[in-house]
Amino acid sequence: IMTEQEESATDFIIGPYGSSEVLAAVPVTEPARKILLIPGSQSDEVSDAGEYVFRLVHHTSQEVPIFAPFIAKRMQGDSLHMLAINTGVTTSYMNKLPSALEQLGKRIGVYEKFEASASDFKTPLTKMKEAAATDIFLIATPKQSGLILKQADELGIKAQFYGIGVEGPELVQVAGPLANGLLYPYSYDSTSEEDSVKRFHDAYVERFKSENDTLAANAYDGAMLLSNCWEKIGTEVEKVKECLYQIKDYAGAGGTFSIDEKGDVSKPLIIKTVKDGKLVKYQE
Repeated sequence: IMTEQEESATDFIIGPYGSSEVLAAVPVTEPARKILLIPGSQSDEVSDAGEYVFRLVHHTSQEVPIFAPFIAKRMQGDSLHMLAINTGVTTSYMNKLPSALEQLGKRIGVYEKFEASASDFKTPLTKMKEAAATDIFLIATPKQSGLILKQADELGIKAQFYGIGVEGPELVQVAGPLANGLLYPYSYDSTSEEDSVKRFHDAYVERFKSENDTLAANAYDGAMLLSNCWEKIGTEVEKVKECLYQIKDYAGAGGTFSIDEKGDVSKPLIIKTVKDGKLVKYQE
């Protein structure tokens, strides 16, 4: 038999991660008044998904205005070729990126999507090779990104790669030195000297003997936000929901943030790259 607090806890969910999974879950969780604290979904659609949905990572409309000029400045040609997983964040990105690039004198070239289970990318990469691709943008998991980099090298493609969703140990495990130079935006800086970030990072590394990523930090922040609200006002869903909307300048594991009227956070973005097999902050 569950205690009253244990029963109440079923009203609060940390996750899901992917944009498509979040948008599929909300029609069930929203009418049931279940609060979702999402550590890593970047589709703009999530902003309007419901009043019980809270997102602890930045979204596409915050990212594209920063990353598009960064890419355009470094492109060797006029066309940015896209290889992207068929999910909600890709749809959201493609609603913003083409127009942002056009304003900067660039355009989308070959655009190919693949399913979540894909592991062979040579057909779309061959199209990009035929188009003499010099700049390729990936929306892919870390493992898929590693496979793409390996297969691009096997095809003799020499291009600058950019991406989102690519950070994770599988990237370097699969691609090895081929991952060096990949550029991507991120809203978590594990090297930050901010006390709350440093405490979590150091404790995580000590316990797990590996670096944490933004998902670990954001999930931890979600758990702590719930715990803080429960301690203040109890576990009644409507009260917790209002408590979350009132979060301002919260010093969390993922950095300092506030929650806006749509349940979104705003965090400063950094650019990261792979250097000597390590995922590090990009330096000019």
